[in-house]
Amino acid sequence: MLTVEWSSECGWEKPRIQPLQNLSLHPGSSAFHYAVELFEGLKAFRGVDNKIRLFRPDL
Repeated sequence: MLTVEWSSECGWEKPRIQPLQNLSLHPGSSAFHYAVELFEGLKAFRGVDNKIRLFRPDL
């Protein structure tokens, strides 16, 4: 796993290769926001025949 630390005082540090470990992400990370936005246009409705219909699945 390659990691690179960044700080406002020093900028980017030297890259380090280390064993695989869990990542720690801030809850306000744009990665989480993008994941939600990915499905923004998708809607699902249940029809009178009890089947699920997807609206705009190609977006």
